[in-house]
Amino acid sequence: MTAWCRLLEHAEAPLRLQEAWAVGGPERTALEVLEKVRLPEGMAAFLLHLDAKLDAMLGFLLAEKLAKEFPYTMRVVELSGNGIRTQTMAPLQPGALLEVALLLHHAPVRVAGAVARVLRADTEPPPSGEAPAFALEFAHIREPDFEAIMQFVFHEERKRLRERLRSR
Repeated sequence: MTAWCRLLEHAEAPLRLQEAWAVGGPERTALEVLEKVRLPEGMAAFLLHLDAKLDAMLGFLLAEKLAKEFPYTMRVVELSGNGIRTQTMAPLQPGALLEVALLLHHAPVRVAGAVARVLRADTEPPPSGEAPAFALEFAHIREPDFEAIMQFVFHEERKRLRERLRSR
């Protein structure tokens, strides 16, 4: 999973990740809406295809915007409701505060934001060419963002469990 971050000078610094685009996606999916409307099957299929393309384009545009607003890219290794284990080339020190934007889903676009504190850097040096790893804890997270992260974590865990069952 990809995430972006920027260093904060203090805990009260204004956040760039606005709630309006922090958690995207409608309450109901396009398929649920189209099931309630009586349209010819071909028209419904076309609209669903168009919706998927728009989601992909919005995801691309949002990723570009995040890359401009947040100077450092992170690769999320582990995610929980409490924090993140990540790899990044950002100059992080224990105790530093970051604003983090997590791209949870590409289509529909789903981004969660939080203020995180750097707990520690991994003591082992990373393999050649890899970024150092850090443990971050969420210092402040809005309720909708927390819920989006928890839904993502539970979804990924269910996926892993299903894969384990299939491989037996």
